[in-house]
Amino acid sequence: MKVKSLTQMRVSLIAAILLVTSFVLFASPARAQPMLLDPLTIPKYVNQLEGPPPVYEPFVATDPNNRLLTHYYNVTMSEFYQQILPPPFPKTKVWGYGGNTKDALTGAWLGYVQNAPGPTFEAIRGIPIQVKWVNNINSPHMFAVDPTIHWADPNNFGMPMPPFTPYPPGYPEAQYPVPLVTHLHGGEVQSYYDGGPDAWFTHNGIHGPAYSTLTPTEPNAAVYYYPNMQQPATLWYHDHALGITRINVMSGLAGFYILRDPNDPIAQLLPSGKYEMPIVIQDRNFLSDGSFYFPSMGINPNDHPYWMPEFFGNTIMVNGKVWPNMNVDRGQYRLF
Repeated sequence: MKVKSLTQMRVSLIAAILLVTSFVLFASPARAQPMLLDPLTIPKYVNQLEGPPPVYEPFVATDPNNRLLTHYYNVTMSEFYQQILPPPFPKTKVWGYGGNTKDALTGAWLGYVQNAPGPTFEAIRGIPIQVKWVNNINSPHMFAVDPTIHWADPNNFGMPMPPFTPYPPGYPEAQYPVPLVTHLHGGEVQSYYDGGPDAWFTHNGIHGPAYSTLTPTEPNAAVYYYPNMQQPATLWYHDHALGITRINVMSGLAGFYILRDPNDPIAQLLPSGKYEMPIVIQDRNFLSDGSFYFPSMGINPNDHPYWMPEFFGNTIMVNGKVWPNMNVDRGQYRLF
């Protein structure tokens, strides 16, 4: 029987210590997966609606092509975190619109604001606007993109065949990059600037087959023209990319577009200022880490692994806040 020398024993001991140390340092314990948040655990009426959403502040100038007074906007689409659940719940990762804004009531300058839903366009009938929409989202989709339906497909990935890969991770070629295009819902505009499903563009400059822009701009952007000649109305803008509108809007890409007419005799009879409140009501599900939850099991997973035709959330979100309260005066309010 061989007896190890003192040196050999020291080497063996050092090796054992290094092995244990490596295990402690690099062996990551299994992290608990976030669970679907029970809506009964979310306190109601803690979040406060302090007033209407911020309003985009335009750059006003005369269009050199038609000599019309025109409002110009630069609107970004980005990923960020927002307090949607009441504190102390975590913030929620969202995609939202952002730009230079002012307070809807006082007109005070607020600077660059991004939110979900996005700030409000206050358009005036007869004054056209130009919007430069910029896609700054350089991360994968937050929810499962189902490549078995007709969709934008910026990588020309094509349609996978069964058996399908579960989500997560799904198909990386479908999850990134993110195609976006903004549609003014109810707006009377030329088709070139209507934000059709095939007019999408990505943060790295891939364009859909119907992409167009009023004026040359960066490859991750498009400039749209809205004449505002229609009757005054409450409109809204939202993402409209082919086959993924549901998950892009679920991520937060929506906002108000209010077209007003100073000569409208009816508008003068309605509550205004602090007594006028635009509200967007949406349903959502949340996970325990504060993130949105959207199902990733298709209604017919043998044909479409992730696609579902309907979604019903278990919480109500108003203007980007879950179950909020709004302090009011005694009197009439206009909610729209």
